[in-house]
Amino acid sequence: RITKGLLQEIGSFDSKDDGNFNKLQVKLKESLKGKKFLVVLDDVWNDTYNEWDNLRNVFVQGDMGSKIIVTTRKESVAQMMCAEQISMGNLSSEDSWSLFQRHALENMDPMG
Repeated sequence: RITKGLLQEIGSFDSKDDGNFNKLQVKLKESLKGKKFLVVLDDVWNDTYNEWDNLRNVFVQGDMGSKIIVTTRKESVAQMMCAEQISMGNLSSEDSWSLFQRHALENMDPMG
C-alpha cells in the first residue's frame, strides 16, 4: 500500500500495475532515482522486516540529502528502521487541551 500510495502522490501510478508488487517497486525506484525527496510515513504499525527492507531498497536510489521520517507508537517499528530514534513523551492534559483549543476551536467565540 505504501508503494502504491507514493506512486499515486508523485503521479507515476498506472492502474494496470496495481496487482504486481514487483512492478510497482521498480517503477517507484525509477521515479526516485537521482531525485532529492522527503517522505513522511505517519503512524506506522507494520513491523514486518522484509516489507520494510524492500521499501528501504527503493529509497536508496534517491539523491544525497533525501530524508524519510517515520512516526510510530510501536517500539518494534522504531527499532526496525535502523535510524536515529527520537522518543516523544505524552502531552499533559493541560497541553492536550490547549492544543485542541488552538486548532479545533480557533475561530469560535469562547463565550458563545
